[in-house]
Amino acid sequence: MLTDNKKLFAIDADSLMNAYIPKLDYRVETLLPQGLSILGGAPKVGKSMMVLHMCDCVSKGVDFLGLKTNKSGVLYISLEDTERRLQSRLFDISDEGTENLFLVTEALTLGTGLIEQLTDFITENPNVKLIVIDTFQLVRDANTDMSYSNDYKDMSMLKHFADEFGLSILLVMHLRKQNDSDPFNRIAGT
Repeated sequence: MLTDNKKLFAIDADSLMNAYIPKLDYRVETLLPQGLSILGGAPKVGKSMMVLHMCDCVSKGVDFLGLKTNKSGVLYISLEDTERRLQSRLFDISDEGTENLFLVTEALTLGTGLIEQLTDFITENPNVKLIVIDTFQLVRDANTDMSYSNDYKDMSMLKHFADEFGLSILLVMHLRKQNDSDPFNRIAGT
């Protein structure tokens, strides 16, 4: 953390160990903590359907895959879908809707105002504690090169936003097509 005069802010270990720091908040216990998380996988393996189901469970406060959820409002930004497709998928996973789950099929990019859109939405809907962006690539600017540096810069903007508002943000992304025996190396920003 930088202070106004750009000096480093340091805390000694004794003070840190004796400071009250609230427990990490989870939307899905042991799976989805406060802050920024990534779900990466190959195209067409069911990431979006699973994430929509998770959003529905969190919005209703019911277990997801046997894990307890902490009920809250949820914003699901589903940029590869239409309202018709989302409606069909919702009927596949649930018999009843909820006013606690908000669905979006269009949003600005990080460079054109996404953070401002999210700030306005969270300000108007303070019960929303989970935001899912499906897929991350669609909120990045088209001219952004896909270097590690730019991945990190874009993700840092969203992490800062999550930390500022005490949110959980989940980025859904496709694995990079490069070959690597370690699948974590195929996820942007890792």
